[in-house]
Amino acid sequence: QVDPLYNVMPDSAQRQPRRANRYTFSGNNPLRYVDPDGREIYWVIRTNSRGIDIWSAQTRAKQIRESKNFDPKKDIVLELYVPDLGKLESTVEFLVSQIAHQYGYTREVFITGHAAPGDGPRGDVRTSGPYDVKDSAQMTKAGWAAIDFNVAPDGSAQFVAVGCRAFPWLRKTLTEAQPGFGWAIGHEGWSYPSRSPYVRSWSDEARDAPVFMVGTTARSDYQRERDSAKWDYLGTDTTEPMYAVSPSGELGRAYVDHYGDTTIKSSKDFLQHFGQ
Repeated sequence: QVDPLYNVMPDSAQRQPRRANRYTFSGNNPLRYVDPDGREIYWVIRTNSRGIDIWSAQTRAKQIRESKNFDPKKDIVLELYVPDLGKLESTVEFLVSQIAHQYGYTREVFITGHAAPGDGPRGDVRTSGPYDVKDSAQMTKAGWAAIDFNVAPDGSAQFVAVGCRAFPWLRKTLTEAQPGFGWAIGHEGWSYPSRSPYVRSWSDEARDAPVFMVGTTARSDYQRERDSAKWDYLGTDTTEPMYAVSPSGELGRAYVDHYGDTTIKSSKDFLQHFGQ
């Protein structure tokens, strides 16, 4: 299995000939890095140091560990803070080389932090290396394609980004850069911290309560200000489901129970919304 980078970014791939190796998918060791018994790796990555991102990451990690499908003897949750997206590739690939023989393939990548519809997640500092976007804290498509997450080959892995307006980036960029993920899931509108995954609700008093980044219907700055004023007055608001896209372009709504067991459902209204 040649690295999919060669299919979607041939020019970039030519600068990394080691990825043409048919055994790259298994860390160049297909006899050792296999997953015969359901072992799984979960990545919980935050790109910002804001409190809400720390709490959101902690909430997701806790939910994975408490889910019915998680076996602490076989599975592992890796919690990372990566403020410089330029170092994400080396960080991920180093960890994969250290643990894949014990824990198998990646089942989920969960990223929380600032995001934008054009170029996706933002770090806390300018992206180092060759993949920075216009001297910013974001990363180019080639940078995302260069990362070997050691994704499960059966297409069951999911990539979840809970930053504001992340879905357009997931649809345009991530699905091509990382075609191994079965679904890429995120918010099309702005997202906000909430104590509940079903309604936008907040209480500073509930310090030990979980924190979710929930989606809203806001698509523009005006709508964001309107919804924020409404929420400030009412103190609660309904949330919008996360959206999902597959590498083949199939679209759907992601109905997520605490970000946990994800059910993808196609929607005629959703497809019409995107003009399809």
